[in-house]
Amino acid sequence: MSLQDELFAIERGFWERGAPHFREYMDDQCLISFADFAGVRKNADIAAMAQDAPSWSDIDLDARGFLHPTPEFALINYEIGATRTGGDRHRAIVTTGYVRRGESWKAAFHGQAVLPIEAVSSTL
Repeated sequence: MSLQDELFAIERGFWERGAPHFREYMDDQCLISFADFAGVRKNADIAAMAQDAPSWSDIDLDARGFLHPTPEFALINYEIGATRTGGDRHRAIVTTGYVRRGESWKAAFHGQAVLPIEAVSSTL
């Protein structure tokens, strides 16, 4: 499996697998950038937020970019469409930065730019 495929598989797990996946694949600290929050959060705090959050379904992840500028750092970028339990739709452009820790890749940056539902590309 290519590194790009591996990172997108890890990323999909954040949408599908919940708190245990966050504990495994988030770095000790992660810089988060959302419209309503920006700052550094610890792995345990992020996993706790995922534990309490409603789950996602109808996940449509459309890869847009991959950059591997150094052996220890990589970035992925994608458009996401998903539905929260309860029916609320979510659309965003997402970027996640990964650092290599031993044999594993960990998310150290995660940002989302929310899109209006009608602004979504025709591929989603």
